[in-house]
Amino acid sequence: MAAASQIGWPSITKVGTTPAGVMPGPPRPENLTSRQAEVLALLAAGLSNKQIAAELYLSTATVERHLATIYRNLGLGGRVEAARFAMENGLA
Repeated sequence: MAAASQIGWPSITKVGTTPAGVMPGPPRPENLTSRQAEVLALLAAGLSNKQIAAELYLSTATVERHLATIYRNLGLGGRVEAARFAMENGLA
């Protein structure tokens, strides 16, 4: 059987490593999913819920659910605290 690289498939790498040429995503707290981190970064960039939804191809209700989960998981009081957290922790 041909090796994955001969077929053009990416090779499997060890957990915790990134393949050459692939940039790792932004750092994120362990208790947030990558999608929640994306939502948080866009919030910190000043986008409204409607704009975040359009950017990520989500409904505004889904964005609102993500934000509620972010606030709860990070112990934040709301949008301003979340934006500050994102900026202070390199997410924005």
